[in-house]
Amino acid sequence: MTQHDFPVPGPVRVQAATRSSDLTVVADDVAGATVRLDPTRADEDGQSLAESTLVALAGDTLRIEVPPSRTRLFGPSARLRITVTVPVGSSLDATSGSGDVTSTGALSAAAVRTGSGDVDLGEAGDVDVTTGSGDVTVMSLDTGQVLTGSGDATVGTVRRFLRTRSGSGDLVVGSVADLEGATGSGDLLVKELAGRAVVRTASGDLTVRRAVHGQVEAKTASGDVSVRVAEGTAVLLDCSTVSGGMRSTLEPGAEPGPDEPALVLRARTVSGDVSVQRTT
Repeated sequence: MTQHDFPVPGPVRVQAATRSSDLTVVADDVAGATVRLDPTRADEDGQSLAESTLVALAGDTLRIEVPPSRTRLFGPSARLRITVTVPVGSSLDATSGSGDVTSTGALSAAAVRTGSGDVDLGEAGDVDVTTGSGDVTVMSLDTGQVLTGSGDATVGTVRRFLRTRSGSGDLVVGSVADLEGATGSGDLLVKELAGRAVVRTASGDLTVRRAVHGQVEAKTASGDVSVRVAEGTAVLLDCSTVSGGMRSTLEPGAEPGPDEPALVLRARTVSGDVSVQRTT
C-alpha cells in the first residue's frame, strides 16, 4: 500500500486517468486530501505500479495518473484500487479504460469517461458520464447527461435537467423534472415525472409509471409507449399509431383550471402500442 497526504484549504478538483485500475472518491468532512494506492496483487508488479503512479497536487488540482502496467503472458496484469478522500464539494474529472469509477458523498461536479468500466456516483451537482459497455448509476444530480453504448443506466433523482442516450442499454430514471432521452433498442423507464419528457426510440419501449403534471412527447418506431397519470391530473391526449394498438382507460373530463395539475401527452408510433391509464 502507498499513501499520499496533502493539506488543502477547501474543495479540490480530482483529475484522474486510471486505465484498468479502479477508482473510489470519497467526499467527506475532512481538512485534507488523501490518495491510497492498493495493488490488487501482492507481488513486485503490483507494488511497482503503485510506486510509479503519478500523484501530485498543484493549486487546487489533484492529479492521479496510472502508467501502463506490464503485460503478463500468464495471469492478469497489475491493477490498483485507488481510494481518494477529499473535502465535500470537490469535483471529479476521470478517464478509465476497464477500471470502475465510484464516488460517495456530495461532489460539486463529476465528469467520467470509461470504455468497459462501470460508473457508480453518489450525489453531484453537474454530471457528465460517457461509457462504452459499462453500466452507470447516479444517485442524485442537478443537471447532467449520461451517454452509454450497450451499458445500462440508472439515475435516481434529477432536480433540474437530464439528457440521456443509449444504443442498446436500458435507462431507468427515478424522479425527474426535465428529461431528454433517446435509445436504439434499449427501454426507458421513468418512475415519476413532474415536468417535461421528450423521448425518441427505435425499438425501445417508453414507460412512465406516474406522471404528475407537465408534458410527454414520445416518438418510436416499433417500441411501445405506456403512461400512467396521477389521479386528479387532467390529460390532453394527442396520440397516433400506424399499425399498433391504442388503449386509454381515462374518463373524459372538463378543461382544468389555471391552478389544477394537467398533462399533455403526445405519442407517435409506427408499429408500437400506446397505453394510457390512471394511477394513484
